[in-house]
Amino acid sequence: NIKLCLPAGRYQISKVITWLAIFTLIVPFNIIPQSVYADSASITKLVITTSPQTINQNQVSGVITVQTQTSGSVGYNVSETNHLVVTSTSPTGEFSVNNISWVSVTQLTMATETQNKNFYYKDSSAGTFNIVLAYIENSQWVGALQSITVNDITSPTVSLTPITSPNTDNTPTFTGTATDVSSTISSVDYQIDGGIWTPATANDGTFNSASEAFTLTPSSLTDGSHTINVRATDSASNVTALADYGTQTFIIDTTAPAVSLASIASPSADATPTFTGTATDVSSTISSVEYQID
Repeated sequence: NIKLCLPAGRYQISKVITWLAIFTLIVPFNIIPQSVYADSASITKLVITTSPQTINQNQVSGVITVQTQTSGSVGYNVSETNHLVVTSTSPTGEFSVNNISWVSVTQLTMATETQNKNFYYKDSSAGTFNIVLAYIENSQWVGALQSITVNDITSPTVSLTPITSPNTDNTPTFTGTATDVSSTISSVDYQIDGGIWTPATANDGTFNSASEAFTLTPSSLTDGSHTINVRATDSASNVTALADYGTQTFIIDTTAPAVSLASIASPSADATPTFTGTATDVSSTISSVEYQID
């Protein structure tokens, strides 16, 4: 008889060969403490062991680790291959086991005799969402849940309704709409000819929605060509990019054109005299010239 003095615990004998006919041959075997090995019956829950993260839209997260644990919150290896369903409360959330060569997955595979599985997350939507993991083969395991925050880095867009140009109103009113896909519009501002930015007015009284109609009326403009730019800011402090400004170049013309007329001989024996002259405008083009007799 051979006695083994081992610490209290559960052990697995990997190799024992017995010859019953004449003698017993004991082959050396590995002793695996229970602290590193357990069958799946000892596991009661899944736990995400890495801290909650904050990422930007479309940015790949740092590694996220899920672990199989006992009721005592001790990590335990699975005794067979296991599969975990991974989902997000965001409809655009994606998961992958490779942060370089991204391939989206909806299941994670835990290999035999492992207790940790690493994966990554990215999302095109902004907000705070929950990552949820559930065990496919054993519904009695408590699933894992952890929040992840995705920052809004998408700038709002602006559409500007053009005014008539040339325009005789030197305080023309402009209208348009500012839109944001992830946050709410917090302000709309306009600029004339590269000058200071001036607030526009929300048609409903307050900028606080994802889409806001606005109105603006610049102060008195001089005759000539002007350019207006309009930008918006959302609740995440993203400002419309220069390439996405609402913009228009237009002409203000409040000055009537001038006409010079060449005189003819008077009195004249010609009952159908021909007159010549020139019409001139400093801001616009001449569109017509008319005459009136008596």
